[in-house]
Amino acid sequence: MSAKVGISLLGQDLTTRGTGSLLLQDCVFDSTTTAILTFTPIAGEKEGTTGITLDNVVFNSVTAAIQDNMGNVILPGSVGAIDTYTLGNTYFETSNGAYSPGTLFNTPRDTTLTSPTSTDGFLKLPYFNQDKNQYLSFTTSQVVQMKWFAKGTLPSQPILCNVCANFSQVME
Repeated sequence: MSAKVGISLLGQDLTTRGTGSLLLQDCVFDSTTTAILTFTPIAGEKEGTTGITLDNVVFNSVTAAIQDNMGNVILPGSVGAIDTYTLGNTYFETSNGAYSPGTLFNTPRDTTLTSPTSTDGFLKLPYFNQDKNQYLSFTTSQVVQMKWFAKGTLPSQPILCNVCANFSQVME
Protein backbone atom coordinates (compact mmCIF):
# COMPACT_ATOMS: atom_id res chain seq x y z
CA MET A 1 0.00 0.00 0.00
CA SER A 2 1.33 3.44 -0.81
CA ALA A 3 0.39 6.66 0.90
CA LYS A 4 1.20 10.28 0.26
CA VAL A 5 1.88 11.00 3.97
CA GLY A 6 2.67 8.34 6.57
CA ILE A 7 2.26 10.46 9.73
CA SER A 8 1.11 14.08 9.82
CA LEU A 9 2.03 16.14 12.87
CA LEU A 10 0.03 19.12 11.62
CA GLY A 11 -3.06 20.18 13.52
CA GLN A 12 -6.45 19.43 11.99
CA ASP A 13 -6.59 23.04 10.78
CA LEU A 14 -3.04 22.67 9.35
CA THR A 15 -1.88 25.74 11.30
CA THR A 16 -2.04 24.75 14.99
CA ARG A 17 1.14 23.38 16.53
CA GLY A 18 -0.25 20.83 18.95
CA THR A 19 2.02 17.79 18.91
CA GLY A 20 4.59 17.84 21.71
CA SER A 21 6.87 15.02 20.66
CA LEU A 22 7.05 11.87 18.59
CA LEU A 23 9.10 8.73 19.15
CA LEU A 24 9.11 6.05 16.48
CA GLN A 25 10.94 2.86 17.31
CA ASP A 26 11.58 -0.22 15.16
CA CYS A 27 9.39 1.09 12.30
CA VAL A 28 9.40 0.66 8.54
CA PHE A 29 7.97 3.20 6.08
CA ASP A 30 7.45 1.70 2.65
CA SER A 31 6.28 3.33 -0.62
CA THR A 32 5.41 6.68 0.96
CA THR A 33 5.99 10.10 -0.57
CA THR A 34 6.48 11.76 2.84
CA ALA A 35 6.95 9.55 5.89
CA ILE A 36 6.58 12.33 8.50
CA LEU A 37 5.04 15.74 7.81
CA THR A 38 5.70 18.40 10.42
CA PHE A 39 5.82 22.16 10.86
CA THR A 40 9.00 24.05 10.03
CA PRO A 41 11.33 23.50 13.01
CA ILE A 42 12.04 26.49 15.23
CA ALA A 43 15.10 26.58 17.49
CA GLY A 44 14.48 27.36 21.13
CA GLU A 45 12.65 26.09 24.14
CA LYS A 46 8.85 26.28 24.03
CA GLU A 47 8.95 27.66 20.49
CA GLY A 48 6.47 25.18 19.08
CA THR A 49 8.77 22.65 17.46
CA THR A 50 7.66 19.06 17.76
CA GLY A 51 10.51 16.94 19.06
CA ILE A 52 11.06 13.98 16.76
CA THR A 53 13.12 10.96 17.75
CA LEU A 54 13.55 8.05 15.36
CA ASP A 55 15.14 4.91 16.75
CA ASN A 56 15.87 2.06 14.33
CA VAL A 57 13.68 3.23 11.46
CA VAL A 58 13.81 2.13 7.81
CA PHE A 59 12.66 4.16 4.81
CA ASN A 60 12.02 2.06 1.67
CA SER A 61 10.88 3.86 -1.51
CA VAL A 62 10.29 7.06 0.46
CA THR A 63 10.89 10.49 -1.12
CA ALA A 64 11.11 12.50 2.13
CA ALA A 65 11.62 10.85 5.51
CA ILE A 66 10.77 14.16 7.23
CA GLN A 67 9.34 17.17 5.41
CA ASP A 68 7.94 20.44 6.74
CA ASN A 69 4.64 22.03 5.76
CA MET A 70 6.47 24.50 3.49
CA GLY A 71 7.80 21.65 1.33
CA ASN A 72 11.36 21.66 2.69
CA VAL A 73 12.88 18.20 3.04
CA ILE A 74 14.48 17.95 6.47
CA LEU A 75 15.60 14.32 6.17
CA PRO A 76 15.61 12.72 2.71
CA GLY A 77 14.10 9.30 2.23
CA SER A 78 17.33 8.22 0.56
CA VAL A 79 18.83 7.97 4.05
CA GLY A 80 17.43 4.42 3.98
CA ALA A 81 17.90 2.91 7.42
CA ILE A 82 18.90 4.95 10.44
CA ASP A 83 20.12 4.02 13.88
CA THR A 84 18.95 7.10 15.83
CA TYR A 85 17.88 10.57 14.70
CA THR A 86 16.68 13.57 16.70
CA LEU A 87 15.11 16.85 15.66
CA GLY A 88 14.14 19.47 18.24
CA ASN A 89 15.28 19.91 21.82
CA THR A 90 17.46 17.09 23.09
CA TYR A 91 18.42 16.43 26.69
CA PHE A 92 21.65 14.57 27.26
CA GLU A 93 24.02 15.98 29.83
CA THR A 94 22.60 19.49 30.04
CA SER A 95 19.62 20.19 32.23
CA ASN A 96 18.09 22.80 29.89
CA GLY A 97 18.49 20.83 26.68
CA ALA A 98 19.83 21.98 23.37
CA TYR A 99 18.21 22.38 19.99
CA SER A 100 19.13 19.72 17.44
CA PRO A 101 18.49 20.71 13.82
CA GLY A 102 18.57 17.01 12.91
CA THR A 103 21.29 14.75 14.22
CA LEU A 104 22.09 11.16 13.28
CA PHE A 105 23.96 9.05 15.80
CA ASN A 106 24.30 5.50 17.10
CA THR A 107 22.71 4.18 20.27
CA PRO A 108 23.49 0.67 21.48
CA ARG A 109 20.87 -1.80 22.69
CA ASP A 110 21.14 -4.42 25.39
CA THR A 111 21.01 -7.70 23.45
CA THR A 112 18.96 -9.37 26.19
CA LEU A 113 16.09 -7.07 25.17
CA THR A 114 16.24 -7.60 21.41
CA SER A 115 14.93 -10.16 18.98
CA PRO A 116 17.55 -12.67 17.80
CA THR A 117 17.06 -11.77 14.11
CA SER A 118 15.49 -9.16 11.88
CA THR A 119 14.47 -9.26 8.23
CA ASP A 120 13.26 -5.68 7.83
CA GLY A 121 16.57 -3.96 6.99
CA PHE A 122 17.07 -2.42 10.44
CA LEU A 123 20.57 -1.26 11.41
CA LYS A 124 20.18 -2.88 14.82
CA LEU A 125 18.03 -5.68 16.13
CA PRO A 126 14.50 -4.59 17.07
CA TYR A 127 13.36 -4.74 20.65
CA PHE A 128 11.97 -8.07 21.73
CA ASN A 129 8.38 -8.89 20.90
CA GLN A 130 6.84 -12.21 21.79
CA ASP A 131 3.45 -13.65 20.94
CA LYS A 132 1.35 -14.42 23.99
CA ASN A 133 -0.08 -17.72 22.75
CA GLN A 134 -1.09 -18.81 26.25
CA TYR A 135 -3.94 -16.26 26.02
CA LEU A 136 -5.40 -17.50 22.72
CA SER A 137 -7.95 -19.78 24.41
CA PHE A 138 -9.55 -16.89 26.33
CA THR A 139 -12.61 -15.08 24.99
CA THR A 140 -12.82 -11.30 25.05
CA SER A 141 -15.35 -11.52 27.90
CA GLN A 142 -12.66 -13.17 30.05
CA VAL A 143 -10.20 -10.30 29.59
CA VAL A 144 -10.35 -7.70 32.33
CA GLN A 145 -9.81 -4.05 31.38
CA MET A 146 -7.88 -2.77 34.38
CA LYS A 147 -8.81 0.84 33.63
CA TRP A 148 -12.43 -0.06 34.48
CA PHE A 149 -11.27 -0.44 38.08
CA ALA A 150 -8.53 2.19 38.22
CA LYS A 151 -10.89 5.13 38.73
CA GLY A 152 -12.15 6.31 42.08
CA THR A 153 -10.87 7.32 45.46
CA LEU A 154 -8.84 5.55 48.11
CA PRO A 155 -11.62 3.11 49.13
CA SER A 156 -11.59 1.58 45.62
CA GLN A 157 -7.87 0.76 45.72
CA PRO A 158 -8.34 -2.55 47.61
CA ILE A 159 -10.87 -3.57 44.93
CA LEU A 160 -8.27 -2.86 42.27
CA CYS A 161 -5.70 -4.99 44.11
CA ASN A 162 -8.18 -7.88 44.50
CA VAL A 163 -9.07 -7.72 40.81
CA CYS A 164 -5.37 -7.76 39.89
CA ALA A 165 -4.74 -10.75 42.14
CA ASN A 166 -7.72 -12.65 40.75
CA PHE A 167 -6.77 -11.75 37.19
CA SER A 168 -3.27 -13.14 37.72
CA GLN A 169 -4.67 -16.36 39.12
CA VAL A 170 -7.08 -16.80 36.22
CA MET A 171 -4.51 -16.08 33.53
CA GLU A 172 -1.71 -18.34 34.83
